[in-house]
Amino acid sequence: MCAGINLQSGFLERLISLPFPFGVHHISLDDTGKFLYATGEYSGKMAKIEIESGKTEVIDWGPAPSAPDYLDVDKKGRYVFSGNYYHSTVGVFSTSPFKYIKEIPVGKNPHGTDVIPESTLVLVSDKLSATMTVIDVEKLAVKKVIPTCAGPLHSVMDVYDKDGGTYEPGKDSPEGLTSKYAYESCFVADSNVKIDLKKLEVVDEIPTHYRTGHIAISSNNDYVISLNKFSTGLFNPTGLVYPVNFELWDAREKSPTYGKTLRIVPVDGEPHNAKSIYASQIKRWNMGQATKGGLITKAAVDIRPAHRADAKVYLLPKSKEKPGIRMKDGVKEVHVKAFSYGYIPRQVRVNKGDKVRIFVTNIDRAAGITKNPDVTMGFVIYGPYGLRTNLDAPRGLSC
Repeated sequence: MCAGINLQSGFLERLISLPFPFGVHHISLDDTGKFLYATGEYSGKMAKIEIESGKTEVIDWGPAPSAPDYLDVDKKGRYVFSGNYYHSTVGVFSTSPFKYIKEIPVGKNPHGTDVIPESTLVLVSDKLSATMTVIDVEKLAVKKVIPTCAGPLHSVMDVYDKDGGTYEPGKDSPEGLTSKYAYESCFVADSNVKIDLKKLEVVDEIPTHYRTGHIAISSNNDYVISLNKFSTGLFNPTGLVYPVNFELWDAREKSPTYGKTLRIVPVDGEPHNAKSIYASQIKRWNMGQATKGGLITKAAVDIRPAHRADAKVYLLPKSKEKPGIRMKDGVKEVHVKAFSYGYIPRQVRVNKGDKVRIFVTNIDRAAGITKNPDVTMGFVIYGPYGLRTNLDAPRGLSC
């Protein structure tokens, strides 16, 4: 399922269902803004979605096991590129017609797959090879493999207009965009590396605090934001969840604080991807701009979060019940154990008209190579009840 967020109000406005089962991991817009592409990490499928109608085309990506991961669309609208975690390849798909073209072998277990603004190169973060594979878009072949860091996950790049100035959508032409540097997160190395896109080599490494997963860059190219997902310990716990953090560092080469951390902000959960846009691009509903091409067009709009409507969610002591379904006083009680990264039972089906009570217990103790002691598990029911059941279960508690 894909969600549409109204940037004027900040609330969920629309859901687009994908064929079940799909297991969507990542999505990417094409250059027209009319089509959305999605990877089915748990099903080995790829999807093309017409946003206006919701019409979806699905392609199976065999052989199994197949795990399409992060994807990006060629800025000229020709290709979709997606890493396949189990195949250790990048798949190439044409956009029209939507079909599989070929696989390109890359490093072990690729994660981030990003097309630079010129649409000439694809940057692939080879998670377990400590390299970046650079793919030539015209030749659809590997151009260079760059040693980068331990545990590379994701890349972002700066964007400049054709005159070399900061690109501002709506003011500058999207033609002739270019990049100077890419930045790649290094999960195991606790750092970000800076890659010169002309020389195709690493030119700097910036320490982060700690375990950067995703990475973002400010719209004006001045700052890089590291989303440090397993970085507990920098802030005292003030509630049920140990905070992790966002870290802002200075990417301005002529700045006296270049490469230095400027601010670290505590956040909850596992930060998982971020984008930066200019505030001027958003039409503000509270400033009377909604009728000037904005998304809010009705005279009165209910802006309460839809997922809170009629929902009752409670935090309880850790349940000791075994996972499964049992009847109690005419109600089907569903007990789910959540851990990194899965659920027991994996699927639960009930009959229409049943009264159902769900208990979700986070049984995590540590996650992955970091042995992180605090992992928040999400839970949501597939389909129309999704808006009412979205919850976060802290470690050692039930919801």
